[in-house]
Amino acid sequence: MEEAWQHAQIRSHLQSIEARHELVELNGKRVKLEAGLARMYREVVSRAAWLSTKANASPMVLQALAGYSTAIRKIGQGTGPNAERYRRDAQQCMQDAAGAVPCWIMSHAKISESMPAEIGAFDLVIVDEASQSDLWALPAIVRAKKVLVVGDDKQVSPDGGFKSGKRIGELRNRFLNDQPYGADMTPDKSLYDLASRVFAGHMVMLREHFRCVPPIISYSNQFYGGAIQPLRIPRPSERLDPPLVDIYVKDGVRNKKGCNKLEAEAIVEEIQALIKDDKYAGRSIGVVTLLGAWNKPNSSIR
Repeated sequence: MEEAWQHAQIRSHLQSIEARHELVELNGKRVKLEAGLARMYREVVSRAAWLSTKANASPMVLQALAGYSTAIRKIGQGTGPNAERYRRDAQQCMQDAAGAVPCWIMSHAKISESMPAEIGAFDLVIVDEASQSDLWALPAIVRAKKVLVVGDDKQVSPDGGFKSGKRIGELRNRFLNDQPYGADMTPDKSLYDLASRVFAGHMVMLREHFRCVPPIISYSNQFYGGAIQPLRIPRPSERLDPPLVDIYVKDGVRNKKGCNKLEAEAIVEEIQALIKDDKYAGRSIGVVTLLGAWNKPNSSIR
């Protein structure tokens, strides 16, 4: 009896000095503080870069930047009665403002709309997602002394199915007859397709993958002969086990309106189960669909 009493006293004492919960709480605070510190560092670097840019810019350049910003804001959706005038204003301002900012990030349409139409205006132009970029991206690379085209030949190319093949052939023969790469300058070809032919000997495959955990990227890796090297190691707080599951929905087919009601209901049930599971407490949940008809059943999730 005395021995049992001593064991109880020792156990009670150990429980009183145990700091596991406190350590977990402190670690959580540390993670949040480190994330906040990283955001502050990024903000400091960004502000320092802009301050340096402003300090090195002449009054004329600053006025041009302000005018460009105002014109772009006035363009809005680009459908107003004065949109064309504001586009001309933006182009005029950009003649003086383009050189003030060392790096511009914008869509293909904005480049043609805003940037000076000058060959080799930029030391380097990087075209991201070039696999989905059609030939409207050509004005961007014309402005480059050097060009870096980033894409993936395993991705879907632009769709030229709604354009007349006969008409395309006529235009190509009329305007691109003497162009050695004219056959690759069609609506169903991407800028990546064109670059793959023009720069056939200068392609580099990016093998290291840092975005997805290995079980997820391994699916895509099948299309690349296993050449992709998954290098992301999630922290314990980020880990989800299993990271990838598939759920079969019996009789889950789209109706005449393109809506798959059974699939939507299955998604709602799965989300409800995840919310009730303590393992996913504090986690965010996203639903992604490639079908426009999803807008109809998504009220079920809300």
